[in-house]
Amino acid sequence: MYAPVRRQGGRIDSCGSRRLFRRLAQVKSQLRPTPTLVEHNLRFDAYEKEMEKNIVDSDGDLALVSPYDPQTDAPSKNVSEKEDQPKSDDEKETIAQLEDREILVSSKILSNASPVFQAMLDGRFLEGVQLSDSKASPGQGPYRLLLPDDDFTAMLLLCRILHFKFKGIPEQPRSNLLLALAGVCDKYQCTQTLKYCGALWLRNWTSSLPDTEEASIENISRLLIFAYVADLPHEFCEVAWTLVLYHEGPIAGPHTQAIQLIDHPLLPNDIGRYLDLKRLQFCEAYHRAITAPWTTWQWTSLTSGCYRASHAISEYTLTLRGAGIVPYELDLRDHKLSDLLKAATNLPLLAVRSCTSRYNCGCSGDRTDSLTRDLRALARNIPKHKTWFGCLDCFKSGDTSNKDGKCRIEHGEITNLLA
Repeated sequence: MYAPVRRQGGRIDSCGSRRLFRRLAQVKSQLRPTPTLVEHNLRFDAYEKEMEKNIVDSDGDLALVSPYDPQTDAPSKNVSEKEDQPKSDDEKETIAQLEDREILVSSKILSNASPVFQAMLDGRFLEGVQLSDSKASPGQGPYRLLLPDDDFTAMLLLCRILHFKFKGIPEQPRSNLLLALAGVCDKYQCTQTLKYCGALWLRNWTSSLPDTEEASIENISRLLIFAYVADLPHEFCEVAWTLVLYHEGPIAGPHTQAIQLIDHPLLPNDIGRYLDLKRLQFCEAYHRAITAPWTTWQWTSLTSGCYRASHAISEYTLTLRGAGIVPYELDLRDHKLSDLLKAATNLPLLAVRSCTSRYNCGCSGDRTDSLTRDLRALARNIPKHKTWFGCLDCFKSGDTSNKDGKCRIEHGEITNLLA
């Protein structure tokens, strides 16, 4: 305790005052002056120029540092380019020397949206302690959190979503970026943030896929992974149906084009086999529709002198061959379902000709309707059952959710596709 200052004859005690003033000078020298608004802005501008920065929150206290990969938001490869094509030495060197970029964000918003960030930044880990120290020293700039395994473009898009910075959010991000975003959201356990913007993105994608060059199996596979991670049942159904339509042959077969679905860390391993089981039922129905005039129709005139049946069968066979439907394997390994449905829709009505026999024969009992009737009916009915092909809840539950009435999208079973 300092001795009180005593007045002696109207004068201050010099001994006590000297000790007090010396102590005040020491305390004042240890105190940092509070920066003015101008000084703070100058320091922030200098920090911003120090490294290329993307400001999501101008008042943010956290700078996320991630490697920037230009390929994340680059156009997809052409269909003719191979997925497993080895990278050149220059490409490998470029990947190894990715540029680090920063994103200025609010640590509070990230903690509220992600339990992983909340645990990391709450103070019990080193990152949290360093963040608290940075907040206590505002003149040093925001705390830099290194995220070397996270893609910069995906992190920037996620931060813009969390901070409601919709001006910088694209209406239809490229499939590369959506796949990277799915990985980031899965890692930080914030996939629920993709519910609304993710649904909008996938609807924009699926509405444009049939009419653009972007309808590659590579793009569709990425969209399927994104829809699964974001848990979007309607959009997953649309993308799965598109994959079944445009994939040539079995999806999980040795000649699959959906290479991204094989052993992907964000997907169960059996998704290809599951879609193939659905596809196989379509193949069987298509086979029955094709062979019906040969196997199930009763042709009395085939064993008589009337050529009515033989003319009908030969014309039907030539029509199928001209449409590219036959020849085929039972699993339609060399065909796309979209091409087969289009070919079946465009088949003409093949009516049975009149009897050519001069004598009475039993051909009057033969069927007279169109031989292409079953195929045309199949082409009409299959698209009505696309929800059955790609139900996300059925896939996750092993086809038990529909029986329990727990599917989020209504669908039945494909009982009679030829009706």
